[in-house]
Amino acid sequence: MELVDSPYWVNVPKRNVSRLHRAWLAGRMPGAGIHPAVRLLEEGDPVAGGWAADGVDVRLPEASLPPGPRGEVLSVERRGDDFTADVRTDRACHLVLKMTYHPGWRARVNGKPAATVQLMPSFVGVELPPGRHRVELRWEPGPGKARLLAGGLFVLAALFVAERRFPILRGATPGR
Repeated sequence: MELVDSPYWVNVPKRNVSRLHRAWLAGRMPGAGIHPAVRLLEEGDPVAGGWAADGVDVRLPEASLPPGPRGEVLSVERRGDDFTADVRTDRACHLVLKMTYHPGWRARVNGKPAATVQLMPSFVGVELPPGRHRVELRWEPGPGKARLLAGGLFVLAALFVAERRFPILRGATPGR
């Protein structure tokens, strides 16, 4: 985890995400700790504020950073898919977790729910004001994982029953 700046939003159609990532990686932003926030658009979605990255030649605008240091990540602890960090921020910035962004990530800052954002290049970010913070990030996949498990168990049970009821499925010859 590290503290970074996210000076603006980039609205990008899904088909242009790889171009956007290449443009970001080729520039000076990664080395300077600048990770613009990303809003993925479906075809035809309206652009709601921010900069639009649509087209073949994707270029990111330059960013001016606030003066002074961002602060410091004091400690990080990981337990499975749960991450906890103690952070001191000297000015507003973002804490970035270098894990692939998905809407299933949940954050708490000082015990209160906080929004997660997708930061370049598809990392999980949490906006932080100046001060000391305890940030918790947890992966919560939602009900889809339980549904997949239940469906898998159902298929296994159905195969077991089918094998018992229809010996031909086991390779047995009928009438013997």
